[in-house]
Amino acid sequence: MSRSSTDKNFVVVVYDIVENKARNKVLKLLKGYGDHIQKSAFECFLTDEQVRELRDKIMERIDCDKDTVRMYILNEAMRRQTRILGLGRIYEDEKVLIV
Repeated sequence: MSRSSTDKNFVVVVYDIVENKARNKVLKLLKGYGDHIQKSAFECFLTDEQVRELRDKIMERIDCDKDTVRMYILNEAMRRQTRILGLGRIYEDEKVLIV
């Protein structure tokens, strides 16, 4: 079964960015894409196009010689395997109903 262009991936983004200015720019950017789950980690529901867009925007903000950003792109079956130990909750993709 093929995926439609509106299908969303569960994307976990984690980062280690040396400079405060660059880190704050990436933090602000990521807040527009997903949920800030830990100090340097976000969970997002993104289309393939949004994944590419986010990747490109992150690349504009970091120094690849000093910084690390990892994007784990997971399907729905893998997302359902998420387990939280201790505090926290599993975020769901927001569904929009237009009436």
